[in-house]
Amino acid sequence: MKTYIALTAVCFSLLCLESAAQLTNKGAQVTIANGAMVYTSWGVQNSSAGKITNNGSMVSDSFITNNSECIISGNGSYTIQGSWKNSGTFSAGTSKLIFFGKGNSDITTGGANLYDLQLNKNAKGMLNMKDASKVLHSIQFLATKNWVQLNKNILTLDTNCTITGYNDKKYFITNDTGLLRKVKVGNTKFTFPVGFNKSTYNPLSITESGTADNYSVRCLEQALLNGGSGSAITHGGIGVSWLIREGVAGGANATVEAQWDPSKGDQLPGFDSAKCMVVRYNGTAWDFNATLAGSASGTTTKTKKRNGVTAVGYFTILSTANPTLENSIAAVNSDNLNQHNTPGVQVLVYPTIVQNSVNLSVTKKNENIQTMNITVVDGTGRTILRKEKINSQSQQISLPHLSSGIYLVLIEYGDYKYNQRIIVSQ
Repeated sequence: MKTYIALTAVCFSLLCLESAAQLTNKGAQVTIANGAMVYTSWGVQNSSAGKITNNGSMVSDSFITNNSECIISGNGSYTIQGSWKNSGTFSAGTSKLIFFGKGNSDITTGGANLYDLQLNKNAKGMLNMKDASKVLHSIQFLATKNWVQLNKNILTLDTNCTITGYNDKKYFITNDTGLLRKVKVGNTKFTFPVGFNKSTYNPLSITESGTADNYSVRCLEQALLNGGSGSAITHGGIGVSWLIREGVAGGANATVEAQWDPSKGDQLPGFDSAKCMVVRYNGTAWDFNATLAGSASGTTTKTKKRNGVTAVGYFTILSTANPTLENSIAAVNSDNLNQHNTPGVQVLVYPTIVQNSVNLSVTKKNENIQTMNITVVDGTGRTILRKEKINSQSQQISLPHLSSGIYLVLIEYGDYKYNQRIIVSQ
């Protein structure tokens, strides 16, 4: 173990340097003075009610652990190649927590706030959040291909906390149920630099023109039919969605700006960036309105804004070109409700976001069957439209004036029965 020590200590005999292992403070009161540095190639263990006041620099090629009933405080820096774990008391002051070097690192704050957090890992380095954390002053991405992965945890940025250095190769990964939260988002745009994994970067910006509020954002891998559940949207949109939460319900008047990258496969078949809009799942349907659709901004990456957002939840982007939510409808019979594309037969219903009409097409037919029956029902099961023995060739079916919401199209084609959910958006 190679160690440089410049410190003053009370009960210095209790400061134990374990050979070829780690620097362990067993109950001592240790002060690292301003300008001094402690370095260990293995790790730092603060144990047995030890107290470390760091106003200089502590560098570890491995870990720093602050055990239960122990205290670390001061305004110095902690430079760590391995993991930081706090289960005692950590008083951040104006200190810096810097992760560097090879491999991934874990961070467990034990509920203590951080002041400055810096990520300077070698390429493809990951900092894994192990519990909920709050950063008071700044988060800085200093090296390319570095990520902070939230897992199931909320990372909170305090009112004046800034994020710098982020781009499409260094950002926050919301791979699970974790959220990136910003305290008091107001009339200055704040960007949440998030993506679902290392290869998908889809930042989302929020500007709040009403009462400043605490906003939380998660980026999801897909956009789903029912917002947070159901099958994936496969046509006419982008393969990304965001969950937005607010601290206090009501009073919002936000502008939401979403970003996606066509070159990374974010755009689904049938999507037209010249005729698209940010949509929200309102608990019943995506609130798509063709009259509000317009062109996205940008060339390499695309962005689209939505003003006047008064309610939060799940958001994605849909277009008017061919906003079909499923490529083909699910075959439904008594044996297998999840069967798709019955052998020899394929029925399409499109688009699935509609206003006045819906198209039906049997693309793979049974030549012995020439007609089909069609029924449209609402969410309560009430029949809205019924047509019998219509030609099984492609059809455009005019719908009666319907309220916005989800409806079910039922098709009887010989002995085969199919259904398809459609969204009516007026």
